[in-house]
Amino acid sequence: MPHYKLSYFGTVGIGESIRFLLKYGGQDFEDIRNGIEEWPKIKPTTPYGVLPVLEIDGEVHHQSLAICRYLGREFNLAGKDSLENLRIDTMADTINDYRLVFTQTIWPPNGEDKSKKLESLINEHIPYYLTKFAEQVKKNGGYFVGGKVTWVDVYFASLKPYLDFVAGFDTLKDYPILKELTEKIYAIPNIKKWIEERPTRCSLREYLAGLCATITMLIITGNGFKYDLQPINSNIRYSFVEHREEEKMPHYKLRYFATTGIGESIRFLLKYGGQDFEDVRYDLHDWPKIKPTTPYGVLPVLEIDGEVHHQSLAICRYLAKEFKLTGKDSLEDLRIDTIADTINDYRIVFIRAMFPPDAADRAQKMESLVSEHMPYYLPKFEEQVKKNGGYFVGGKVTWADFYFVALKSYLDSIVEFDTLKDYPALKELTEKVYAIPSIKKWLSERPTGCCVKDFFAGK
Repeated sequence: MPHYKLSYFGTVGIGESIRFLLKYGGQDFEDIRNGIEEWPKIKPTTPYGVLPVLEIDGEVHHQSLAICRYLGREFNLAGKDSLENLRIDTMADTINDYRLVFTQTIWPPNGEDKSKKLESLINEHIPYYLTKFAEQVKKNGGYFVGGKVTWVDVYFASLKPYLDFVAGFDTLKDYPILKELTEKIYAIPNIKKWIEERPTRCSLREYLAGLCATITMLIITGNGFKYDLQPINSNIRYSFVEHREEEKMPHYKLRYFATTGIGESIRFLLKYGGQDFEDVRYDLHDWPKIKPTTPYGVLPVLEIDGEVHHQSLAICRYLAKEFKLTGKDSLEDLRIDTIADTINDYRIVFIRAMFPPDAADRAQKMESLVSEHMPYYLPKFEEQVKKNGGYFVGGKVTWADFYFVALKSYLDSIVEFDTLKDYPALKELTEKVYAIPSIKKWLSERPTGCCVKDFFAGK
């Protein structure tokens, strides 16, 4: 059995989902819980200044959803096939979007009025999401996907005390089917035992007010796993794509805006896989009509034989499995998922700079993006690519490389310069992906090179 060491704060929060899954799997683990006053010392020791961190035999992983997905596979809580895993991943990412609304209520950006944020949370966001969640669970026999418990059900149930304390009431009181699902998860013997025995039931609000006892100090140890630095065999990659034409192909329909943005990574992967697809592109003035037709009011949306999916990272992961751009095993997939989620965190900083809540803050946000956030993330990305033979993971091209490279033109257009000009390893990686024949062809033929700023300016 591997050795697990979880480092988080002395409260529930997003770390609790990992604890739930480890306990469900019957795994002993070191449960390191940190006091809030220790965080300034601990933060520089973490990969990207965040917790939770899970060490697996000394190798450090830091993205909670990636960790939960990995543990879900290890403990047979994943889907029966790649399409069911896409449904699970899509739902997990959407639940995480819901969670982030609560986080932004506790720590509103730019000193916004907390009372207004809380009012909006209670009157708008909670009813919007929970009504849709309840409908999904009802449709799937009491669970989120497939009529059986999966890791996304555990993730949702583990968040409940955290979200209840932020809102100040039982968030599921008007949603009996969601309450029933939560109670089913809590009744699983290993989880029931954990809830009875866990060291603290400290709420997030109490914790941040300093009312919880500090338990221990974060210690990060271990030399980590060695990476497989064997170079990619491009002949194998391309021969796989060529032979897929003999199989019965699903019908893909991608709906996104008439620009690059986060939809471009999906286009890159479909083109890499040799897939024809409907490339539906909307102008900005179409959006008010289109928005109500999407599952959660967002794009991109990918339809696969008519079934609608709406979370871009989940879609990319699914396509990567279809086109052999995933890891060689579940641990390598965890590494890929972790860096993909981190790249997405980096992308979100650009969005917040471009669309701050107060337009007057845009110049300050852009300055912070260029002088703080880019120099923070890009050296870490550069170091990782150098360490892994010119790719993000395992010395070979994976979907994380595609996701990063597809975003470049989008991010460059926001800051109006080459974001990778000072990072030769990242620039070389980008050029290698651009040189893949199907991607090179796509870049020369795609309908528009419209950048994000031009798109929103109506050009």
